Amino acid sequence: MRGGERHATSMLSARAAIILLGVACITAQTVLLRELLVQYHGNEFSVGVILGNWVAASALGAFLAGRRTWQGGPVHSFIRLTFLVSLLFPLSIALCRTFKPLAGIPHGMGLTLAQIFCSSLLLLLPTAALLGGQFVVATKLYARFSGDEERAPGRAYALDAAGTMAGGLLSTSLLVPLLSPLQVAALLLLLGGGCSLALSRGVGGETGVARVLPSLMLLAALMLCAGGAGWVERMTLALQWQGREVLASRNSPYQNITVLRDEGQLTVYTDGLPFTTFPDPDTASLEELAHLPALVHPDPRVVLLVGGSAGGIPPELLKHPSIERIDCLEIDPLLLETVTSFGRLTPAAGAGDGRVRLHLVDGRRFLRTGDGGYDLVLLNSPLPLSLQANRYFTREFFLLVRERLRPGGLLAFAAPGSTAYYSPDLKAITATLTATAAAVFPSVRVIPGESNLFLAFPEKGVELPGAPLLARRLQERGIRALLVTPEHLSWRLDRSQAEWFAGSMAGARGGPNRDFTPRLFSADLAQSTALLNPWLAPLLTAAARSGSAGLAGVALGVLALFSVAGRGRSSVAIPLLVASSGLAAMLLELILIMAFQVCSGVMFQAIALLIALFMGGLCCGSLVSAGRPAADYHRLMAGEAGLLVLAALLFALFSWEQGTPVSPLMATGVVMPLLFAAGFCTGMEFPPAVRLLQRDEDGRVGGGVGRVYAADLLGGWFGGVYGGMILPFLGFRWSCALLVSLKLAGMVLLKMQRKQGKL
Repeated sequence: MRGGERHATSMLSARAAIILLGVACITAQTVLLRELLVQYHGNEFSVGVILGNWVAASALGAFLAGRRTWQGGPVHSFIRLTFLVSLLFPLSIALCRTFKPLAGIPHGMGLTLAQIFCSSLLLLLPTAALLGGQFVVATKLYARFSGDEERAPGRAYALDAAGTMAGGLLSTSLLVPLLSPLQVAALLLLLGGGCSLALSRGVGGETGVARVLPSLMLLAALMLCAGGAGWVERMTLALQWQGREVLASRNSPYQNITVLRDEGQLTVYTDGLPFTTFPDPDTASLEELAHLPALVHPDPRVVLLVGGSAGGIPPELLKHPSIERIDCLEIDPLLLETVTSFGRLTPAAGAGDGRVRLHLVDGRRFLRTGDGGYDLVLLNSPLPLSLQANRYFTREFFLLVRERLRPGGLLAFAAPGSTAYYSPDLKAITATLTATAAAVFPSVRVIPGESNLFLAFPEKGVELPGAPLLARRLQERGIRALLVTPEHLSWRLDRSQAEWFAGSMAGARGGPNRDFTPRLFSADLAQSTALLNPWLAPLLTAAARSGSAGLAGVALGVLALFSVAGRGRSSVAIPLLVASSGLAAMLLELILIMAFQVCSGVMFQAIALLIALFMGGLCCGSLVSAGRPAADYHRLMAGEAGLLVLAALLFALFSWEQGTPVSPLMATGVVMPLLFAAGFCTGMEFPPAVRLLQRDEDGRVGGGVGRVYAADLLGGWFGGVYGGMILPFLGFRWSCALLVSLKLAGMVLLKMQRKQGKL
């Protein structure tokens, strides 16, 4: 091979290697994130902690790689790191599934914020750190083959972002839906081995490790494809569920679904939480939610059941002879398929009953687009441990329900209660639910007990019928139930219980739960935190109550810090500026991802695509700023101004609350373009920041790239931790206000550096 041809082949191999690095990074991140979400019971805000810890580990790897003198050249170093990442990734999958039993934590127990932070950091550290270090080595690889050290960081950053975007699209559409996590790991091993082999041959003269390691990767990939992936899947799932027999484990677009058998009883779990059991379901909760609201209504004919259709409520409702139609809403067809394939329950409760109609659609979308009214709307959903569930307990959702209720109709839902003691957190949850319903319905009544049953009416002054009237209706309708009997009705509607409940709730305060102010989710999170980490609860409560005065104090502190840094050397100011942009970019990304979940409810399916859109913006922004070093100051200022405008725009959107539900079209029409724009503004800052810093370091490529990349990712870590731990309590609007102050301070820093002639 002649010199020119060899150089062209080497350059092509280097570009392909960097693109593959981006593909591997987003794919590994997505797979591990989904595995951890199962362990964290689908809590979307844990995504912030997970992504934050991922970028922190990547920052550590980049920083260490930037300071190290790599022996054997960038080709050998890149191949070694590819080998290590390819082997550690499947090991990380196994550890994500088994860390609970290894730590002695029952599989059904939730984790505190502190446990989520520590566990995700330890589990992600090896893979993410190696990928972060590999980017620095990839920059040296590109500089070696291109001969242009000044433009190498920007070009490598753009290629890596392009690979990330392509990998996000690939993961969303093909890899995650069609392959198991271990099969995805096998595919990455195969691609890594092939790319490493091409790199070693393109350089020529490379021997030893550059030839052996690619062969080992290809061999390991073949072993996994030949059956090893299936064996590891079964072994790790058995360890994850601590010895219980796993009959099935599947990932739907909305959640993980697992079926376990224990002593003849089958339990279906969604994101690690029990959904239903058979053949002996929870009779008490089913009968109360079905019969008590139906008995309160004098003549229920048309019923809407939101969620839990496969849990056994439809057959109880059909015992009321007046029922003409039951519309059952389920968002996840795979969940219904799983339940019906393993149990005797069917969504139609006695298959073939024409009165029951199943609609595989999101409840909010159905209420918005459907027609007709309902006598009863039953909300069969647990209290929100996630934004997905919170969507059904907000003022916006209740407005949709009210519009579809017939005269005399009612909404009913259940929530945890108590017959002995109401803790402050349980009071807050109950008060928030009451305030949310009361913000929409003129009459809200609560039947207290171990499970509180909330009944909301669109008319004023509605009072609950007494136990004798409900018992008479029970008899007249010929209803036979295991739990709901005249004696049970007398106990549930006993006046002394209602008086004790009213006394226990005296002085409790709670505002309406909103789509973008998830007070109910925050109250539930505060309750679990207070039980398991009492020391952390006051800090989170203080954040929630900080208000505009607290935010103003933080903003002034940030401005003072940046003003001091602006008078110092650019070697301090530039990393600080990049870190602040990394924080802003991560938090904007999380806020937009959470907004997408609120609007559409399908974040679990689209997470890789959403991240890919952000990375696509990074790619385009870095390409725009890769050239023209003379305009570095203006590019940095443009990036800061862009992030400022985005934060201010989101602050305005979240402040403009008309009380009406947000259209699902916002997910595609607003959220996705803003994700791309946030990535674009962030990407614009990387190449000029590297060049400005390198001028202070005598043009050393690795040191400048490593420090700037590490500062960027470290800021992203702070943004992720904030998004996972503080955002639920402070809310979307005030978090955007903090970002506005942060970027204003960044522009002040740049102006000061420019004025002193340092930029």
